[in-house]
Amino acid sequence: SEDRVGHDAGMEFPRPFTTDEYDRRVVAVQAEMARRSMAGLVVVDPASMYYLCGYDAWSFYMPQCVVVPSSGDLHLFTRAMDASGAPARVGVGEIVGATVVDSQGVDLVARVDGGTA
Repeated sequence: SEDRVGHDAGMEFPRPFTTDEYDRRVVAVQAEMARRSMAGLVVVDPASMYYLCGYDAWSFYMPQCVVVPSSGDLHLFTRAMDASGAPARVGVGEIVGATVVDSQGVDLVARVDGGTA
C-alpha cells in the first residue's frame, strides 16, 4: 500500500510496517508511559528505535535517539548525514525534529540552567 513506501530524491523505499501499525505501537508505549507517570521517554537502543518508528541506519555507533512524548509525535535526533534520508525510510506517522547532532552528542544534552553541555 502507499503508506508502506517512502520517497527520497525520486527513489522509493519500503517501510517496515503500515501507518496503522506505527500508530498502534506508539499508542501502546504512550499508554504504558502514562501508567508509570512518565512525561517522556528517550530511546537509544537501535532495536527499540526500529520497533517504534522503523528507523534503521548504519549509524548506530553515533549518538542518536527517538524521544517519545507523553502524547503526540515522536522526535528523531540523528546526525546531519542521516537526517535528510530519515523521513523517506521512517516516514510512518510523523517523525519530526530530525536534528543535527555532532559526533559527541552534546546537541542532545540540555542543562536546566540554560547553559551549554
